[in-house]
Amino acid sequence: MELSLLLMEKILSMACMALVGWVAAKTGVIRQGGAAVLSAFCLYIICPCVNIVAFQVDRAPDTQTGLLVTLAAAVGVHLTYLLLTGLLAKPCRLDAVEQGSLIYSNAGNLIIPLVTALLGREKILYACAFRVIQTPLMWVHYPRLLRPEAKTDWLKLLRNPNILSVGAGLFLFFSGLRLPGIVSGAVESISDCMGPVSMFNIGLMMAEIDWGILLGSVRSWLIALGRLVLYPLVFILLTAATGVTARLPGAGEWLLITLLACAAPVAVNVAQMAEISGGDGPRAGAVVALSTLLSILTMPLMALLYQIIC
Repeated sequence: MELSLLLMEKILSMACMALVGWVAAKTGVIRQGGAAVLSAFCLYIICPCVNIVAFQVDRAPDTQTGLLVTLAAAVGVHLTYLLLTGLLAKPCRLDAVEQGSLIYSNAGNLIIPLVTALLGREKILYACAFRVIQTPLMWVHYPRLLRPEAKTDWLKLLRNPNILSVGAGLFLFFSGLRLPGIVSGAVESISDCMGPVSMFNIGLMMAEIDWGILLGSVRSWLIALGRLVLYPLVFILLTAATGVTARLPGAGEWLLITLLACAAPVAVNVAQMAEISGGDGPRAGAVVALSTLLSILTMPLMALLYQIIC
């Protein structure tokens, strides 16, 4: 219960940052189009720095075990979510944006600063394990949902700063190498911007949404609740069924971080990539905004349920 209350407090604090962005857009302090600039800055500069910093930790036995457990959990989660969404797609008539909204969570922009605030910077590693799986999958799978005829540009994918930074981070972790002091300080300072910049950017995007249309869309509510309640509940039940938290010391905390990633709102990239690829960007942005607001209540509840069941 204490963790859930602390989680709610941190999410509300981050929601206040988003409110600042919303006010800045509504008052004209930030002009229209500012969200796109901040999105690019966050996606291609801050996120890669976070990935590298996360792996700059000592390669202790417990740390390695935790990384392997969270990586395995992330693989299992995404395979389960892909299968579940595939089963729901036809009977529920889910389009590409809705499928992407259910599968891909805001495991970076929201979870990494949240884990840092709750559990400390050294635990970011386990949050990044989720992104190690989600990032390449999202860049390969989701664009093909949006444009089935499109072919994957593997060379372009490998040049993506997010993919490169994950590879660099894993190399530094397993080799035991560390960035030079000056470079490390600069990279850490940039990575510390993740929480405020991401939430400010979400506020800017919320300012461009027609809330009357959003709140009146039953389908948007169902997709948001599916992402925030149904999908993390599947992870909780699977974790409880394996009994891993009782058998493996430390697994409870490691998989709690994975649960937070599973229970996070829809990934901002779902809307950004839909906009770029000719999908329904505004509707995707609306679901991102709605799920972000609802997560203030649902994420603490999911964390509490995980602690009770697992």
